[in-house]
Amino acid sequence: MAINVLGLLHVQAANHFLANQRLMQACLRLDDSEYFAARPSFFGSIHGTFDHIVTTDQRYLSRLGGTPLPPTGDDGVTYGTRDALIKAQRETDDAMRAYIGGLSDDDLEQEILLHETQRWGRVVEPIWAILQHVLAHGTHHRGQIHDMLSQTSIAPPQLDEFILRMDRESRMAEVDAQNLSGWMIDAIN
Repeated sequence: MAINVLGLLHVQAANHFLANQRLMQACLRLDDSEYFAARPSFFGSIHGTFDHIVTTDQRYLSRLGGTPLPPTGDDGVTYGTRDALIKAQRETDDAMRAYIGGLSDDDLEQEILLHETQRWGRVVEPIWAILQHVLAHGTHHRGQIHDMLSQTSIAPPQLDEFILRMDRESRMAEVDAQNLSGWMIDAIN
């Protein structure tokens, strides 16, 4: 069987949305002192790292949509409160889901201008590669949050059971709650 690239992107994106939600729910159980605590990490805290995931997703979605957000020049926190970040994450995941859900197989090879700057030059990539990068980026930084969470009073949740059929039972409630059953492995044709 030849792999269906769009189907694979759906499965990986569903994993992204489900893992974002599961990890955020665990982090919401932290009190502010643990959640916002300075920690050795790229973005200084659990909140700062979640903020980075969300804002990076937003930046790539803006590029994919043809209206790139202007560079900020830093990696500071965009969403200063948990409530603002939760809302932004939900909206960003919904926008990414709509974008990926609206793609056809033919769209995946379309090249998108990512950057045209003195530092990067002109960078053009196909949609499928951009999405692979965005999804891998989220996985990378959720792993950092998972590690930081393990240093708190809240045990980190399982994040890698959303793809394989053998994990079906442990994820069905979350899959159903986000209406993602059509994005799971059994839906790839």
